[in-house]
Amino acid sequence: MSATIFNHAGLTPNQVIRLMDHQTINTRKVLPRAISIDEFKGDANGERFQTVIVDVDNHTIIDILPDRKIETIKSYLRTCDTSQVEML
Repeated sequence: MSATIFNHAGLTPNQVIRLMDHQTINTRKVLPRAISIDEFKGDANGERFQTVIVDVDNHTIIDILPDRKIETIKSYLRTCDTSQVEML
């Protein structure tokens, strides 16, 4: 069946694979049940403080944001799937 789809599109399977290798798929980061958001003193891109997002249950860093501005944190959370988060 896949050969029919490739033929219908006028492409070979290898051409499709090469095209897909160059594609970026934006997926939403799924946040865990409990996260912690804290700031720490750093020195990144002229900002004195950065924000760290931590998985509380697994004691692992999920992400580090470039500053501690509320809008940066809101924007970050909007890019994530927060459906599993019970504690923030």
